[in-house]
Amino acid sequence: MLWDFAHTLMAPEAPEQWLSAALDSAQVTAPDAEVLAWAERAAAAGFPCPVTPTDLTLRERTAWRHRAIDPDLHRAVYQRLLETAGLPWPSAASALYHRHMTAAGWDPYPDALPVLDALRAAGVRCAVVSNIGWDIRGPLGNAGILDRMDAVVCSYEVGIRKPDRRIYAIACDRLQVDPVTSSVIMVGDSRRSDTGGEILGIRTLLVDKAPPALRPRGLMSALATAGIA
Repeated sequence: MLWDFAHTLMAPEAPEQWLSAALDSAQVTAPDAEVLAWAERAAAAGFPCPVTPTDLTLRERTAWRHRAIDPDLHRAVYQRLLETAGLPWPSAASALYHRHMTAAGWDPYPDALPVLDALRAAGVRCAVVSNIGWDIRGPLGNAGILDRMDAVVCSYEVGIRKPDRRIYAIACDRLQVDPVTSSVIMVGDSRRSDTGGEILGIRTLLVDKAPPALRPRGLMSALATAGIA
């Protein structure tokens, strides 16, 4: 079974928590009301959750699409988003960028570990397949998810991103499964990105892109609906 990372197994912390923690790390003091107001603006500009901003130029949109296969481009794009948001703490820029890549900056969905434990007990091999420009093993390890995975495939490490069929083929190869002769399922939140393996015979299950508190049993429900759990 293949799993997306962001908004499937784990979710980024709330924007105000991200901003507050990063400012603390940078030793920047700001009133709570100001932090909350700027957190809302930062979220609209794409932080800390990687949603596509609506006001990018053509060149910036191209860079946005390719940020998941180039760590340097990833940093440049997100630095541009910080500038767009107009955050008034330039000395905190580095801390703001790095906060969203820390283990503490991500929360697991409540049913992630129970689902993975049940699958492992049933002998199902699992891999994370993520469009990402940084190493997600820290958050996965902190949540206890990494130990329950047989492989982790990050787009920036293989130079390919979903929905390209090749990244799914790489994941299947690492799991030593053939999607033609074996039942392989991809669980994710993006109809555009996470359905790319269907051409190889991989079935897709989509979950709602909601925060963990509002989706406590989303993974269990998706698998149950598909007759898996």
